[in-house]
Amino acid sequence: MIKAPIKPLLLIVLLAAPAATFAEDSQAVRPGYWDYTTSTILPGNSDGKRCVRPEQIDEFMSGPHNHHYVCTYPDKRVGDGRAYFNGECVSKHDDHYKISVAGDYGPTHFTLKGHIQGKIFGLPLSSPISIDAKWLSPDCPLGSK
Repeated sequence: MIKAPIKPLLLIVLLAAPAATFAEDSQAVRPGYWDYTTSTILPGNSDGKRCVRPEQIDEFMSGPHNHHYVCTYPDKRVGDGRAYFNGECVSKHDDHYKISVAGDYGPTHFTLKGHIQGKIFGLPLSSPISIDAKWLSPDCPLGSK
């Protein structure tokens, strides 16, 4: 049974590669204020804004994750404007979700598309997902997350 919302799991993409990798990647996303949209066949597609500080770039680029889930991506490739993540996220309540996403990124955008699989209320779930984000500004509004 899902105890944590699945939508936050979706913003889990481009959000544990070494720091030098991204410092040397001319396509790495810029720090600043980002606008994002997540979409699935499930109700409640979400959108929002997020501040990504310079010290958070490596985390942002390490693969989809958030504070509701612990995610691992044993199979991931990020570089030259392309990203691929294949792994599993586990909720605080031990719900397991397989996730596989791939797409393009650049200093001011990223788009990831893929699938998520798991169970909701004991029933199998397989849903396409997409995450689109665009960079809005180098500065984050006061108090933004």
